[in-house]
Amino acid sequence: MALSHLVIAILALRLFKSDATSTKSVHYIVQEECDPGTYIGNPVRDASINLDDKAPLFIQLMFGKKDIFLLNETTGDLRTTQHLDRESLCSRVIQPPRPRSPRRSIEREAGAEVKYANVVVPSHASPQKCQVELSVVVRAGDDLLETWINVHIVVQDLNDNRPFFEEDAWNLTLSELTTVGSTFRLPQAIDMDEPEHSILRYGLVDESTPASCRQRFSITCRSEVLFCDLRLVLEKPVDFEHCQQHNLVLFAEDSGYTKAVLPLYVKIRNENEHQPRFIQPTTQLTVPRDSQVGVIITRFHAEDEDGGQDGTVAYTTNSSFFQVADGKLTLTRSLLHYSGDRMNVFVTASDAGSPPRHATIRVVVEVTGQEAEAGPLKISVKPLGGEAVTGPEAPLVIPISAEKGTFVALLWTDGGASKISCSLQPNISHFFIEETGLLMGKPTFTLKVRQSYNFTEKFNQMNSLFEGRDVRVVCASSQMRLRLRLARPPGQQFRFPEEQVRVHVDESSSPILGFYTLVPLNGVGEVRFARDRTSVNCDQVHIHPKLGTLSIPFGIDREHTPELKCRFSASDSDKPPSKIYLNLLISVGDINDCAPALSKLVYTVPEFDSFAESNTLPLWVPLLKINPIDPDAGLNGSVSVELRGASTFGNVSENTRIPELRLSSESGEVSVRAKDYPLLDREEIAGILLFIYLCDFGSPFRLSATYEVKVYLEDVNDNSPVFFDANSKALLENMPWYRSTNDPKPGFWTQISVFDPDQGENGTTVLTVVKGRQEDPDEPRLQPHQVTIFDDGRVWVAEEVVRGASRSVAHLRATDRGSRRQLHSDAKLIVDPTGDQTGRHEHSRPLVPPSHRPSARRIVQIEDKATASRGPLSNVHIILLFVGVGLVCCILASVCIGCLVLRK
Repeated sequence: MALSHLVIAILALRLFKSDATSTKSVHYIVQEECDPGTYIGNPVRDASINLDDKAPLFIQLMFGKKDIFLLNETTGDLRTTQHLDRESLCSRVIQPPRPRSPRRSIEREAGAEVKYANVVVPSHASPQKCQVELSVVVRAGDDLLETWINVHIVVQDLNDNRPFFEEDAWNLTLSELTTVGSTFRLPQAIDMDEPEHSILRYGLVDESTPASCRQRFSITCRSEVLFCDLRLVLEKPVDFEHCQQHNLVLFAEDSGYTKAVLPLYVKIRNENEHQPRFIQPTTQLTVPRDSQVGVIITRFHAEDEDGGQDGTVAYTTNSSFFQVADGKLTLTRSLLHYSGDRMNVFVTASDAGSPPRHATIRVVVEVTGQEAEAGPLKISVKPLGGEAVTGPEAPLVIPISAEKGTFVALLWTDGGASKISCSLQPNISHFFIEETGLLMGKPTFTLKVRQSYNFTEKFNQMNSLFEGRDVRVVCASSQMRLRLRLARPPGQQFRFPEEQVRVHVDESSSPILGFYTLVPLNGVGEVRFARDRTSVNCDQVHIHPKLGTLSIPFGIDREHTPELKCRFSASDSDKPPSKIYLNLLISVGDINDCAPALSKLVYTVPEFDSFAESNTLPLWVPLLKINPIDPDAGLNGSVSVELRGASTFGNVSENTRIPELRLSSESGEVSVRAKDYPLLDREEIAGILLFIYLCDFGSPFRLSATYEVKVYLEDVNDNSPVFFDANSKALLENMPWYRSTNDPKPGFWTQISVFDPDQGENGTTVLTVVKGRQEDPDEPRLQPHQVTIFDDGRVWVAEEVVRGASRSVAHLRATDRGSRRQLHSDAKLIVDPTGDQTGRHEHSRPLVPPSHRPSARRIVQIEDKATASRGPLSNVHIILLFVGVGLVCCILASVCIGCLVLRK
């Protein structure tokens, strides 16, 4: 017996020791920026700790910010040790603003309109208050009583931070074809204070000149859950010809009416939107046949409303007798031998846009006078790699060394008979003329090398010999003088140091001037530079015709043009001029000018399957993968993703808990914690709204963006069908049955309603009759062929089937049509024919659709299989209950006695 009392005393001591430790909480509010030594409170007194005044107390600050708060371990007073800065205490990431340029004031003309956009942050999206938690322990001198005090200190915010923009200026380039209503994301100001002291509204001032360029833009601030989507809105069309740049000022105001100012520069890009238009064109002309070559016949004038290069107009014609230069139609070929008296000349005006636009007119030229007789022949020569020359003389450069039979030049005649011969006079031993026949109806000849030669070592001597000789090509009665000259030796030729050059430029929206200069060698006289016509993709590269300096006047975008392959030519003043080419490969370097974005904003994932084995799930279950994109290159195009928040939508109640989600910054995979996976139930919520923050790693500054991603839950067949009564208000109980009067065979019928919360085929149910399990051998059971079920849920039983039976049972089964799995629910239908037969006959109804039948007295009951009657408690159970209560009372009494003994 003594041993028993000892065990009870030890147990009581342990219970008393566990009860001697307690926890309490106190709450304080203090304003930030308070002075050091500010009194916060006395946690010991405010926690109402009743201790013996005579016993010494042990008071100590155990956990929390001990460098900011000081606890008097004697009195229990809690004070501050330094100024409290809410932003340093509670902000997750503090990025002090970089050195700002001098703050600009907004000075606008009188009457200038300011367009505002208010920032409205929803109350449910407000961030949590700044709260600091401390833990204080209080012990009695005998160490038997110990109390932990959780101190919660809320630091109230002051408007002590000025809003600021991270950028010094913001540039935007718009096409003049941009549609009205287009929006463009603007950088937002940053204010480290809480929302009530943060930015209240944004304003926009238009300082464009002239005043007619203003009132083209406004701003809008669409409030989201966690941020404000600030955008610039185009309200009126912009026109490059009217205004090439709009100067705007964006400012942000907080509750203290301090402002952050950001200049906005919107440049308008010219587009080739107009085609040239002829002004009072001449469509019919009369030209005398004996008009001199070079005479100006008429002038054309076409206008293009585009500005810049797109408004420059050039003229061309399809006629071989005329040419158009600067709008002047000039006769270039004699009309004396023209056989007709009328010709159609088409004049086309083309602008320099990309692609160019054209306007063409037809001019009917009447040729007056008599046709002259055939005159002397015209001789033309085209050197190898040179231009064709027609006239009394032509320069010809011959190679400094050549093999026998080498082709030198092509000659042909025009205006004479088809049978004609040509020769060199005087005869030159190294060259001869060979007849090749008719080419395009004209007698054609070739100048070739008669015997091999090499004049490299005797260049000066042989060149003087050729230049001093009077060599002519004689064809019938016509002749052409050839001014022969030797080509320069290797190393002394007119050339570029390299045939192909690679240069690098950084992309820019501003002009790129003088990034490379072409420097040819061994040129004669003045050298002229031009861009080759085959370089169709290099229209944005301009070359100075005299200096050879390359520029890109309108800037270049690497995301649109990563590189350019251009071909340029240089021609000297030699007779004939030498022409050389240079292939230039321009690689465009990247700058961080594109903000990251998401390729997809709407996803669909399967809901949680309640039939799946949750024990085998990993700690984090992957749901989907976010794909961020950034057209920049390198680190400028590398994007980090961060999940800033999440919310649910659709069928959401106030008690709906948001599942814990995780976003991998490396792979972009969104996962849900396994224990919260069951919260993704489509029957409870329609989906999840994710707030994704994107930021690249560019330099010298980073670009960021925030997006809302909607994740819809796809239905899974995880809900069994549920039986309802006819009014869909309760489960199946005491279904009303009606006697059918319009059927040849008497019977009874009722309406069964089934509900399945799943969607589509998973929620489509089929009602059938099954044999079921017979629980009572004496209970008659209706077979499936004895019960008729209609498509609309009506159940009919013939009267002869239930006649004479005291109890009949029909087993019903509702099965859905899920393709992956099929779920079902069973119910037992009990027919009791011993009811009031008179009342049943009084409420007889035809077998019609349920919407047309009135109510009737119930004569059949539905009983769920899981329902079972429970009997009363037995005598043994009552005795055991009394014994258990007595034992508990004895243990409690022993504990109380032990506590009193220990106290004394």
